[in-house]
Amino acid sequence: MLAFASLWLLSPFATGALLGSSARARRLAARFYPLLVLLGLSGIALVLLGAFVLPRPDALIALTVGGPLSGLAFWSRQSDGDDDGPGGEDDDPEPPAPGGDWERIVRDFERHVERFDRPPSIGRDRSPEPSAPVSPALV
Repeated sequence: MLAFASLWLLSPFATGALLGSSARARRLAARFYPLLVLLGLSGIALVLLGAFVLPRPDALIALTVGGPLSGLAFWSRQSDGDDDGPGGEDDDPEPPAPGGDWERIVRDFERHVERFDRPPSIGRDRSPEPSAPVSPALV
């Protein structure tokens, strides 16, 4: 019984994962989005009715049907359009280089790294000499 309850608790997530894993299912869901949200909300209503209102045999049926259906309620539309892009490709393209001057950026980075790869020179990276003599009483 505990295994069945655990599977039932995971059923909304399984429904969402199944819908999200297929581009064809996502396109179908986008086409019938109002119906999808209505089915998801009715699944939530069935779960609430089965848990708090309905008698025993009807409650089990409502919970069994409402659990997976409630997984459809958390989907939302994207405001930027199609899920798969114009060519049907699901991968995002690489962003363009800032300013379009990639060679200059790499050259500046290599110059920056080169500064830290050189061994320290004698005049550089030494502590500066004090401008006034330090009295032994202060040390």
